[in-house]
Amino acid sequence: MTTHYDTLGVSQTASDQDIKKAFKKLAMQHHPDKGGDGAKFQQINEAYDSIKTAEKRQQYDQLRQFGPGPQFQRGQSFGFDIFEQFEDMFGGPNQRWQQRRPRKNRNMSITVPIKLEEAYHGIKKQISVQLGSGRRQVVDLDIPAGVNNGMTLNYKGLGDDQVSGLEPGDLQVRLQVNPHPFFERKANDLYIARQINAFEAMLGTKVVLKTLAGKTIKATVQPGTQPGTFIRLPNEGMPVMKTKLKGHLFVRIDISIPSNLTQEQKEILAKNFNQ
Repeated sequence: MTTHYDTLGVSQTASDQDIKKAFKKLAMQHHPDKGGDGAKFQQINEAYDSIKTAEKRQQYDQLRQFGPGPQFQRGQSFGFDIFEQFEDMFGGPNQRWQQRRPRKNRNMSITVPIKLEEAYHGIKKQISVQLGSGRRQVVDLDIPAGVNNGMTLNYKGLGDDQVSGLEPGDLQVRLQVNPHPFFERKANDLYIARQINAFEAMLGTKVVLKTLAGKTIKATVQPGTQPGTFIRLPNEGMPVMKTKLKGHLFVRIDISIPSNLTQEQKEILAKNFNQ
């Protein structure tokens, strides 16, 4: 006949500390919240409650002399709460194991590349994400206008679902704003370069450009403009997220110097420098 000592794997001469240590190890191993056998867990608790002190071991040993150990029926009350028994061992009152176990699956992180134009206007797009369970999930992204490179959007409950019985984790989407061939972004301002020739720099001109908003505008180049001069166009930059504000657009003027001048060009230059 299996005894409570056998159930806990201790000898009849084991100390209170040895019995408690054996119980703790087995309880952790067989607890239902960790995938263990509920019946086995209950048996472990019954054994520990019966022999956890010297006084109880003496009573149990005396009962064993008169016949087999007590047999219990399913549903019978044992005079103690096995979960209270477990919380006394692992966390004190009002802190049960199931309150400390994970409540949801892990969060997932992915990187989604977008164009600078998409960051400017905002965009709704669908992506397909493979979860830990192997299932693919279609996620609708709502990316607001003005997002920055590296910004993370959190979608609650759309992450990993690998562990059955737990809530899905969250999906964390990191946005990667790809470089633009013409515009450079600095915070909420945009920068673009336009090249003019030396005569246009000396006499002044207008440069035509198309903004990210799709609007065609003209920037005035004043006479005598030097290479590297910036022209500021207010409120033509990136939207400031969740506001009605915008940054500025800066146009850098580059000047090309002709290597071969015609006679007419030389006369124009001579005339201007001799004034």
